[in-house]
Amino acid sequence: MKPSLLGWGLLTVGLGSTLGCGVTMAELKALNPAAKALQVHCRPWKIPDNVNLFAARLSGEHVHTDETPDALRDFAEQAGVFIEIDASA
Repeated sequence: MKPSLLGWGLLTVGLGSTLGCGVTMAELKALNPAAKALQVHCRPWKIPDNVNLFAARLSGEHVHTDETPDALRDFAEQAGVFIEIDASA
């Protein structure tokens, strides 16, 4: 019996999470399609230099960064906006 496409997708996401792989904007948007996605060229002053992707709740100052990929994935459903720092944007 062959695994379904959904099964392979869940396996892939699960392995990525287990291996501590980085989070992508596409992955966050798949977890929460209603959240806005922005690319900015300048880093907000409270965001550490090693962070390239973060999520924020619009109703407060709750932010998760890609420093902790699993926490960012868990928070994605609650986020109102995903922000990617891209110097070329």
